[in-house]
Amino acid sequence: SERRARKFLDAKAKVTIISKDFTPQLKKMNVNIIEREVKKSEIPKLIKNYDIILACTSDEELNNSIEEEARKQGKLVNRADKISDFIMPASFEVEGVVIAISTLGKSPALAKLIKRRIAKLITKEDVKMLKLQEYARELLKNKIPEQRKRKEILRSLLSDYDIANKDIEEAKKIIRRKIECFRE
Repeated sequence: SERRARKFLDAKAKVTIISKDFTPQLKKMNVNIIEREVKKSEIPKLIKNYDIILACTSDEELNNSIEEEARKQGKLVNRADKISDFIMPASFEVEGVVIAISTLGKSPALAKLIKRRIAKLITKEDVKMLKLQEYARELLKNKIPEQRKRKEILRSLLSDYDIANKDIEEAKKIIRRKIECFRE
């Protein structure tokens, strides 16, 4: 539940966690903590106060009750142990490149392993090309109104040897010159 709480906090959400046990990390997070056991009879009243419900207990029966009541009240619900209304994939960012991995609840450990493997594949050149694509895209939006044509040009820049082998400022100059050659 720490990872889930962190994802919601990163999205600037207000997070409340109701549980009888909290990890030291959860206690340090900027979350509203309600430390107590959740009784089945209280679930309807508790769920009523929130928009998104996460059932993250180790008690499958309690998770089932939470999910059932959340659905009854028309709330979005997520469970770590089965497919839900939405997924919370293992994700990471490398300078603007966001990668998300999900095993749809089958193996969070495998999702983390795959995440680490993929992270190693993103190179400095990829990050540089992302910055150059963003730059070119903005220039093209002002020059070429047709989205299909912009897409074609951006794809051609991805494999442009002149751009790939220059530092970022020199590459931007080349991109500007190439874009100036295109007609609307």
